[in-house]
Amino acid sequence: MFCLPQEVKTAIRLLKEAGHPAYPVGGCVRDTLMGSTPNDWDMCTGATPEQMHAAFAGQKIIDTGIRHGTVTLVLDGRNLEITTFRLDGDYEDGRHPLSVTYSDRIDEDLMRRDFTVNAMAYDPEKDEVIDLFGGREDLEKKIIRCVGDPEKRFEEDALRILRAARFSAKLGFTIEENTLSAMKRLAPSLNRVSRERIAQEMSGLLTAENAESVLLQCKEVIFAAIPELAPMDSCPQVSIYHDRNVWEHTALAVKNADRDLTVRWATLLHDIGKPACHTRDEQGYDHFAGHQDEGMILARQVLEGLKMPKKLISQVTVLVKEHDITLTDEIVWPLLAQLGSETFDLLLKVKYADLMAHADWVRPRANGLGTYAALKEMLIREGRAMSVQDLAVRGNDLAALGIRSKAIGETLNRLFEKVVKRECENTREALLQCVREIALPRDDEEYM
Repeated sequence: MFCLPQEVKTAIRLLKEAGHPAYPVGGCVRDTLMGSTPNDWDMCTGATPEQMHAAFAGQKIIDTGIRHGTVTLVLDGRNLEITTFRLDGDYEDGRHPLSVTYSDRIDEDLMRRDFTVNAMAYDPEKDEVIDLFGGREDLEKKIIRCVGDPEKRFEEDALRILRAARFSAKLGFTIEENTLSAMKRLAPSLNRVSRERIAQEMSGLLTAENAESVLLQCKEVIFAAIPELAPMDSCPQVSIYHDRNVWEHTALAVKNADRDLTVRWATLLHDIGKPACHTRDEQGYDHFAGHQDEGMILARQVLEGLKMPKKLISQVTVLVKEHDITLTDEIVWPLLAQLGSETFDLLLKVKYADLMAHADWVRPRANGLGTYAALKEMLIREGRAMSVQDLAVRGNDLAALGIRSKAIGETLNRLFEKVVKRECENTREALLQCVREIALPRDDEEYM
């Protein structure tokens, strides 16, 4: 079952030749037992960092976490993270141990780990799994369970609370009852965790196959991680269009969304503005006028607070603002020209996910969205342009009319704007006539 990469075999051999035990550990063991090929091969060893340097003399070594006994060995382009058996001291800040004590016992190292499915090692010499806490059984039962007392594990490192939720979403495993109870009780301690780590775990959770069930089951954890989401759970949607509250609708929308990071974040945040805009009419129906603009503001606040990439923030905020727009023939073309093909394609995916989370009778509308590729083909067939590159004239055509090089780009942009507004047809003859009307500087005029 265990087919170790050659680089892992080499690392184990070098450590054993130096008199130190070494084992693959954690996620690589878990994934192998599940029949998956591990992306990373982490290892643990009885050697201290100094002894590892001696055992790997002549090889490239990076002291990635030297304070905690971790080095990275680079062999034939593969990075192997290797950590000394250790016991952790007290976790004063709820994230990092104040001290680390090296050990020569694998059992002491495994007992400090977070979940049973991550607390197994592989002994290549005996060809057996070292499983002291029932990890293999929990894998078979598809259970996420803490090693030892869950409250102690989460008090040591609050990030483990969100990691448990992510593993549940990723693996499709049920969270064991005591572990789940402790997660919910201690969720407020996530405020000790850096926003970057919250963002990383939430991104992994959102793009997982089983995100919906975790968003619902672990909502206390999600709301502790991103407090701006909490009002959605108490916001009703009494309407012929909906049969769930805002949070339940959102979780279902995430389930139906393409597993693209930007699409999933936009879907999570698409209705975040609704609670602030909630009103109820005399007939008892709920309305959310202006929630798109309010949502755009809140989405930017959330994503900037999580220090997400600027491009993702830019695209998600636009998608939240435009998610409710009705794509009529009159709107589609200028909107596509405004957003660009990449963002417009993402918008179609967000709208699909949103519609599929409405009441049953609304969902067939999602099938009418079509695809971006089909839409673009239709628009091009009709002679419409999605970008300056789709215009029937090029820069050299403008240069031949005497347009100065510095003005060519501006002229093309003006022409594109006229085509989108249907003030000019996208034909060579019509566009060249438009150039004369725009009257930008030519070679014989001063261009400022």
